[in-house]
Amino acid sequence: MLKLRLPRLLGLIILINSAWAESWFVTDWRKQAAAGDANAQWQLGLALANGRGVEKNEAEAVQWIRKAAEQGNASSQFSLGLLYSTGIGVTKDLNETLRWYRLSAAQGDVYALNSLAAMYASGTGVPQNKTEALKCYRLSAEQGEITAQVNLGIAYAQGDGVPQNLREAYLWWQVASDLGNETATKNLKVIKKLMTAEQITEATRLARAQLKKLPKE
Repeated sequence: MLKLRLPRLLGLIILINSAWAESWFVTDWRKQAAAGDANAQWQLGLALANGRGVEKNEAEAVQWIRKAAEQGNASSQFSLGLLYSTGIGVTKDLNETLRWYRLSAAQGDVYALNSLAAMYASGTGVPQNKTEALKCYRLSAEQGEITAQVNLGIAYAQGDGVPQNLREAYLWWQVASDLGNETATKNLKVIKKLMTAEQITEATRLARAQLKKLPKE
């Protein structure tokens, strides 16, 4: 006699319902995407790229994401840039990556700003420009993008493209740590040993103030 424990049965039901929901969303996105809805085109593209609720199809994913990007959808522009940076569904092309990241970043997309900053910082696909990298990291960090906050802290801690400033490094790592980033938490433990109690107190105060400024989701 087959015995299936209740938790496992519930897990199976949830899994089935989740798969059904994903398939339903894909069907709905297809209808809206065909009608020209940019957000639906983007969502459909992501589903196809990841095989969520539909058979994975990277080439078709690019088609839908591109349609949305060409309509000016910032999230799609970032996604298309990311596809070009990895060569998923398209031939890898850093010029195209830079183009789409810039378009998305110009609309304030935090992920595009952070990725664009990384390109400037490393000189990948663009002449190295630490000043521009710092600018993009800050714009992204101030909008709550945690990876950008960590990267901004690293720049200040190392004096990379900016005069070394341990207080600023601590500030941004404290913000990222409070938002749940483990790397930032580990970095704080290291940098504390290099700072005075007064510096830590001031940096903590500034971090709390910065947290209050972050956009509410």
